[in-house]
Amino acid sequence: MAKKSVYEMVQDVKHIEQKDLIEALKLHGNKIKNGYEYHFDEQPIIAVSGEETPYDAVINSVNVEDGVITLIAEDKEYRGDEHEIDVDNVFAGHLEFVTDAIYAEN
Repeated sequence: MAKKSVYEMVQDVKHIEQKDLIEALKLHGNKIKNGYEYHFDEQPIIAVSGEETPYDAVINSVNVEDGVITLIAEDKEYRGDEHEIDVDNVFAGHLEFVTDAIYAEN
């Protein structure tokens, strides 16, 4: 068996987190056309790679459609400008905060 690189191991963690989030959405999210969505009462905050620098994002909602996860968020420092976050830009280990917040509210 070939040794995995750190990058490959981080990608494995991210894929596990994505799978877990999809399961939480199926259990507790609202059914939409081709998937599920969830709007938070208590928004989790996660670290995200931005275009120029990393930033803390306040997650307002999350959905999965046809297996694609989309996070709707605001920059913690500059609230009021909602935008979509590509799940691949979330720091490894941080998507779990979103999943945990879904379970905590239910």
